Amino acid sequence: MRNLDVSKLNFIETSCDFCRSNESCLVYSVSFLNLEFRFVRCSTCNLIYQNPMLDKASRSHIYETIEYWNHKGTDSRSPTMLNYYSYLSDKRTRW
Repeated sequence: MRNLDVSKLNFIETSCDFCRSNESCLVYSVSFLNLEFRFVRCSTCNLIYQNPMLDKASRSHIYETIEYWNHKGTDSRSPTMLNYYSYLSDKRTRW
């Protein structure tokens, strides 16, 4: 297992996985590991997704790090963990 190397993380712009629209609006933005993670809502179908998202190599790197596995035993609603609950708990994302 290795330590996280933030310089190996690469973000790519993406379209909605459901309808392929490129139109979206920002729902939630959070700083994590000194990087900005943005969650957007598709203007066509309302799907909420991360954009830009980490590319495949970046996701593989994260899954092989100590930082990732140290979070596996924590409460999924922990304020130090970026996940689904990070933006679900924010009232701006609710219908």
